[in-house]
Amino acid sequence: MTTDSVAVRLVSDGTFLLDGGPMFGPVPKSLWEQNAKPDRKNRVRLGLNSLLIQTPHANSLVDAGSSNKEPEITREIYGHSSSKLLRILRHNGVSAHEIDLVI
Repeated sequence: MTTDSVAVRLVSDGTFLLDGGPMFGPVPKSLWEQNAKPDRKNRVRLGLNSLLIQTPHANSLVDAGSSNKEPEITREIYGHSSSKLLRILRHNGVSAHEIDLVI
């Protein structure tokens, strides 16, 4: 969404994996797996998304994604590779130093 003074962009830090059972709760697997195919460990892939909100006065980031400081075992469990958020922000013309607020 963009207006004369505000731009809101969805920026992706990739994806991660979570167990489909707790993710969908009481919904039967036969229903949710039609739209979210689980892997062999019953994990479903979800988007790791943030919002970049730009105004003439500030750049705000809603959700900072994941970091590159996660232990290897955590990255393996959740299926997340290294963070791409800084590269994606630069692609949108914003450096990390230009982010004024993280929500």
